[in-house]
Amino acid sequence: MPSVNSLHTIRREPQRGGSRKRHYSLRMLVAFEKEIGAEIAREAVALLNALFAVERQAKDVSVAERLELRQKQSVPILAELHRKLLI
Repeated sequence: MPSVNSLHTIRREPQRGGSRKRHYSLRMLVAFEKEIGAEIAREAVALLNALFAVERQAKDVSVAERLELRQKQSVPILAELHRKLLI
């Protein structure tokens, strides 16, 4: 049966009946896990870009307006980013 070390690399052990099937299933599981991680990373980058867009809008306004803009637009984006990263 293949085993996975802490770096998610697959190590082959001696083949026994059915172990090849388990080996490929584990490989598919690791690939799926990487894809999920990549999707979360893409979503996080999109949310960070949204935060940067808010900051670009806020750079030419007064301090009070900047605070209001950040509270209205940045806080929900940060909450979503927090939720995505904790999943």
